[in-house]
Amino acid sequence: MNIGGVLLFSRGLTNQVINQFDPVVMSNFGLLMIMIWGLAYLGAATITSKLTWLAAAFALEKLAYVVTWLLWISHNNLSDVYQLDLFAGLFYSIYGLIPK
Repeated sequence: MNIGGVLLFSRGLTNQVINQFDPVVMSNFGLLMIMIWGLAYLGAATITSKLTWLAAAFALEKLAYVVTWLLWISHNNLSDVYQLDLFAGLFYSIYGLIPK
């Protein structure tokens, strides 16, 4: 989801509506960092032992995005996003809920 989902909903990092509604967290740089976290998840998928600290880092990272999403949802109107772009609306509807 971190790689394919970001590339799909952002249309290959060209969907400016995603950037417009959260220019700090969801800038193209922020979206790129989400994809890099996806690479970290893929890299960790083959490790089978001694993952306590790595799992904690992944949990904190996910918690940060969930809290950010909850704050965003509470201060923004999703229908405004959907009016401008379906993919951006879908992205903002689900990004905090999707397990990474």
